[in-house]
This record gives sequence, structure tokens and C-alpha cells, in this order.
Amino acid sequence: MIDSVSSRTTPYSLKRCFEAIHSGPWRFIQLRGEGDFESWRNEEDVDLLGSRHSVDLLIAEAKTWVLKGWCHFRIVCRRARKVELCLYSIDGRENLLLDLWIHMPQLDRGRQWISFETANGGTKDSDSSILRWSMAIELAVYIHHLICKKKRLGSSRVQQRLGQYQRLCEDECKTELASELLRILNQQSISKAFELQMLRVLQKELSPQNSQSYRYVDTLWKKIFLNSPRRKHLISVMGCDGVGKSSLIECLERMSPESVRALTGKHLYRKSIFYKLMVIFVRPLMFQDREKFDETWAPFVYLRACLKLYFFELRVRSGLMLIDRNILDFLYLDRKTDQPGFSRFLGLSRVFGSRIPTIHCVIEHAALMTRKQEMSEQGHLAYDRDMMEQFSSRQPTDYTLFYNGGTLDESLNGMKCIVNDILEKPDFSLK
Repeated sequence: MIDSVSSRTTPYSLKRCFEAIHSGPWRFIQLRGEGDFESWRNEEDVDLLGSRHSVDLLIAEAKTWVLKGWCHFRIVCRRARKVELCLYSIDGRENLLLDLWIHMPQLDRGRQWISFETANGGTKDSDSSILRWSMAIELAVYIHHLICKKKRLGSSRVQQRLGQYQRLCEDECKTELASELLRILNQQSISKAFELQMLRVLQKELSPQNSQSYRYVDTLWKKIFLNSPRRKHLISVMGCDGVGKSSLIECLERMSPESVRALTGKHLYRKSIFYKLMVIFVRPLMFQDREKFDETWAPFVYLRACLKLYFFELRVRSGLMLIDRNILDFLYLDRKTDQPGFSRFLGLSRVFGSRIPTIHCVIEHAALMTRKQEMSEQGHLAYDRDMMEQFSSRQPTDYTLFYNGGTLDESLNGMKCIVNDILEKPDFSLK
């Protein structure tokens, strides 16, 4: 039985997540900033360095927090070196934004990188799952981060953090470092000599590796056929039949009729002339209903939906189109049985199909049965598990696991906050 609504309200559920992050079986190094809950909550981001294994463990555990009704989570992964994980309170008003680095290539102007395995030796002893470096190592990494990212040294955030390091250096009687940081604060520039000094600290303590270029062909293919545009105008909302995705889409469309449009996912292929001809002339010979016919022709259905989705990306330049279902749904067979699963043509999704942002709605099976009695408990669990594994592990991906078991107001508020974060509010915002 999940927690009551009152126990899931902001910010207590996120504090549970925060405490669980600090006591789990994984290990991460916090690169900078304070380590308390208030410093993490609603901050721009918290940078953590961990192994691929630790990242996978944390994501797997975060899925259980969603299913318990503690939070929603969103994963964004464009490159294999970093996973962005954001945990939202159920009403969407609070969040914990974590940048989970697996390889951090921000040293020596991007020419060198570190991983958890090479950098673990410089950490302080701690019982927590979140480790810290000494102040000198943290400062060196931060200085090279500022240089590599070409950060504006006069910004309030950078000035505040450099000021904190400057005071720590004074407290530890490191007068040379303190005076150099004071000069950077005043002149807003980092000297080449100080950059090299910090690089020597890193090379001594962390053993950074030389960076290697990504495979050009693989990267180019993903940019053309898999990556969605940076300016997002399409979002798919998926989930089991009865989970409430259509109701949420309809509510959002009614709230902003001038900006939001809804599209039934099956229209991505059922509107084509070729499909209509197949239904008229081929389906009667196979003695199948429409749903079974779609599953039999799953590869064609998927590719046709990919093509239509690509055209929508070219045409939709303003507002937001919410698509009821994701194209990966069309490769999932026998969903109303106890043993559903992906088609043997699942490999098509690794080559074709623009990976637009996806919001996956989940609820408990008992709640699902009160809305629509179409899926068995085993089928429901299998569908959510299989989809979570596919979306959270692939790259690139922009995937949100959304708990839709709260009140309608909670769900709508949470959905609006997440959609606005996905859109990054370039020229549109849900009201």
C-alpha cells in the first residue's frame, strides 16, 4: 500500500529521496556545493561523479520511489558520459536536479577527463554514499570547469562559490590560494599560471586521462535519425490503458487551447492510404481484429509511425503537440495477456525513430482496475518494467516516469511543471 497523499506532499517525499541517495549501495563524489537537503532542493544542479554501475543502481532505485508515490523522475541522456536525473515532488513544485557524470571531460580545456575509478583515491573517509574531495582538489576541478565551460566570472553564482573557496583557504591558512582567488574575484579573470598550478594538483591526485574523440559515423546517425530537436514542440505521453494519460492530455488541451494540440498515437500510421488498403483487402483474409492486425504488422506500423513523426517535427514550429502513446508502443505485443513483450523487430528502435521527450504515466494495479479492466496484474507490471528499462537505459533519451496516482490537481500541477522544464520555456509556457 502506498503512502497517503498527505505524506507525499512537498517537500517531505523529496527529503526521503535525498536521505535514500545518501545511504544507498552506490558511491558518488559530489564535485562542489553544500551537502544538505536545502542546498540541493530547487538548485540549478548538483554535480556527482560515479561509475556506470552506481548510476544504474540509483536509477533503478529511483523507479521504486516513483512507484511508491514519493516523486516523479526525469532522465535526460544525450551522451554516454553524463546522465541528468531530476526528481520532482508529486505536485511538481520542488525538485532535486542531479548531473550524474560517468566521464567528466572538463579538465585542461577538455583535453583530459576523470572517472570515479581514477578519482576515488582522493576522497575523504565517509559512511555516506556521497563522498567529497579535499578542498584543494575541489577547487582545482572547479577552476578547470569554469575555464572549459567559459563561464562568466562576474555572475553572482560563480562569485558566491569562489568567495566560499576563498574563505575556506583563509580558514586553512592557505594564504597564496586565498590571495589568488581574491584577485580572480576582483579582476574576473584566471591567469594561465594559476590554471597550470591547478592542473598539476589534479594530475598528482586524480590521474586524469587524455580525451578521445567520439565515433563520427555513430554520432552523425544519432543526430539525424534519433535525436529530437533542441527546440521541442512534440511530447509523447504513454502508459497502460486506464492509467489516465488521455485525461491528462485533454485537461492540458482545455487549459491552453490556443497552444496545446492533442494527437492520438495510432493516427501516426492509421491515416496512411497503404494501411487503409491493407485493412480493406488483407485483414479480412487473416480473420484478425484491428489490434491483432497491428501487432502482426508491427515492423511496418513502427516504420510508418517513425516517418509521420519526422514530418510532424518539421511542421510543428510553435506551441505544443501532445501525442497519446509513444512509437515504441507499436513494437510491444500481447499487452493484454500475462506475458506481453517486445517484438523481435525491437532492433528497429535503435536505428530509426526520433526520440522525442516521453512521459510515462504509472499507477498501482488496484487503482488501474478501478479505471479500466483490460490488463492483468502480471501484464501491467511487465509493461511498466519493460518500458522503464528500455527508455532509461538508451542514449539519447528524454524520459519521465510520472506517478499519476495522486489527486487530479496534483497530477496536473506536476505535469505542467515537467512539461515546462522539457520545453525549457523558449517561447511557450503552460499556464
